[in-house]
Amino acid sequence: MFFGRKAVAKPKKLEMSKKTKLKIILGAFAVIALIITIGLGYALKPLLIAFGLSYLVFPLIIKLEKRGLNRVVSVTLIFLLMTGALVFSVMAVMPKMVEDTSSFFRELPENSVKALRMAETIAQNAGIELNLSEHGIDGLIKQQAAQLSADAVSKITGTVSGFFSSVIKWLLAILNVLLIPLFFFFMIIDYEKMKEEIKSYIPVKYLPLAQDYMGRINRILSGYIRGKLVVAFILGLLYGLGLYFIGLKFGFVIGFAAGVLSIIPYVGSLIGFVAAVVMALAYYQGIGLLIGIGVVFTVAQLLESYIITPRLVGESVGLNAFITILAIIIGGNLMGVMGILIAIPVAAILKEILVDLRKEYHLVLHEPVKGKRK
Repeated sequence: MFFGRKAVAKPKKLEMSKKTKLKIILGAFAVIALIITIGLGYALKPLLIAFGLSYLVFPLIIKLEKRGLNRVVSVTLIFLLMTGALVFSVMAVMPKMVEDTSSFFRELPENSVKALRMAETIAQNAGIELNLSEHGIDGLIKQQAAQLSADAVSKITGTVSGFFSSVIKWLLAILNVLLIPLFFFFMIIDYEKMKEEIKSYIPVKYLPLAQDYMGRINRILSGYIRGKLVVAFILGLLYGLGLYFIGLKFGFVIGFAAGVLSIIPYVGSLIGFVAAVVMALAYYQGIGLLIGIGVVFTVAQLLESYIITPRLVGESVGLNAFITILAIIIGGNLMGVMGILIAIPVAAILKEILVDLRKEYHLVLHEPVKGKRK
């Protein structure tokens, strides 16, 4: 219609195109599949570990192929290097760590009682009466710590009975270990074949769009896996070196274990902090060591939450630091630990959907109007 000499556009009806609908369906499917996979993590453990390893090394495989090596040779070379690194770690590094870890659990019952008595002494000096001995709490703690120590030492020293309660569990565990390199090898070798198989189930007219979207999801998940592993390693070094330099007995073992366990949100830092405090109280040399432990864990946690994870994990999946922190908070409030674990990849996938929706509706709302002058 016209008012004077200017054409006025009729309001545009917002309609969702088939492409956008497909993007939303693919994104929702990816999010649901991710949640189900995390939920079935124990049953799918060998497959998930192999999947993670393949994501880590596939870019290196591509680089080796560009240098003239074929896929089988490249995979074999990478596999031998990984095996060699593992053997070196076991031969050169692990004995000391196993010895320290075994000693830590072996001394845990006595150290727990020492820590309890020292805590009671510190409280009494502050004018607080705990009277833990009268209530038998110290005996209970010693009993539980002794049980934990016996279980842990038997596992660490490698006895079959310490690891498994039955032959069936033992065989299943061995099978899982053997399946990991097998899955890893075939995932890398048949990567293109698996892609083509998936493509065969997608209608031809939607194939370019599906490839684009699945490629973005692939980038998000691979970046997330690599980022989480690097963060866990860095956090292990921060905790371990920090506790070692403040003079805590078994400090590096406790700290590095806390960092590795930090892949599961809160678990690593909580276990590491409690273990460090127990050791500090058991070998009490003053309040300075306890303050040092608090400083190490606080500083490392702040660095991880506000710098390391947002930079290494958030940016690797296309999220800025603010959105990364916000996603973790929302995920934790909605689904607890699992929500924190999957918050970043889910947020990154949702971001891709929202960006595409915004682009499409921007075009619809701002489509140029051609009017004829009367």
